[in-house]
Order: sequence, then C-alpha cells, then structure tokens
Amino acid sequence: MECYLNGEKVNAELLTARNSSISSNNQQVDVYPNPTNGLISVLANEDAIVQVMDINGSVVYVQTSLMAGQKQEVNLQSLANGIYMIKIYNNNFVSLKKVVVNK
Repeated sequence: MECYLNGEKVNAELLTARNSSISSNNQQVDVYPNPTNGLISVLANEDAIVQVMDINGSVVYVQTSLMAGQKQEVNLQSLANGIYMIKIYNNNFVSLKKVVVNK
C-alpha cells in the first residue's frame, strides 16, 4: 500500500485479524515481564520464530529457534526505550504481543 508520511512516500502493509486470541487454536504464547528492562522471556507450545518490530514496523531483532515448551530469553537491552511488537509465528499460527521497554 502506498502512503505518505510528512509529505514523503512510504510503503505500508495492512494486516487484518479475525480473532485477537490464539487460544482458540490451542496455541499458547507467553511474553514476560511487560514492561521490561530489556530482558524478556518467550514461551510457546510449538516451535516458532520470534521477530521484534519497532513502532515503525522495522524488524529490529529475529530469533529463529524458539523450541516448543522451552522458555527462550530474548535480550532487547540494546533497543531504545519505547513500544515494540513481538511477533511469534510458524506455519500454523501468528501471535502479536505489545512490549514496553523501559530501562
């Protein structure tokens, strides 16, 4: 989608969700603590990929080896304070979680 921000042309992607809860698909995803000082734990009941996006939608972190049932520590301490979206996904599900980094 073509959009303009402050008079400049930018690309945008429109995502639509039919259901904001993935628990109906028997998927469980936990991201904690929130807010965080930069260290978060991610737990999912299926193997997945973790992406962290800033408020502009730019991917600032990728973890490709989230193992089912195992807590994975994600270090976001190099990121500036602010709001980030954590996307946990695989071929079967997508989960988006908002996380506040406040160091």
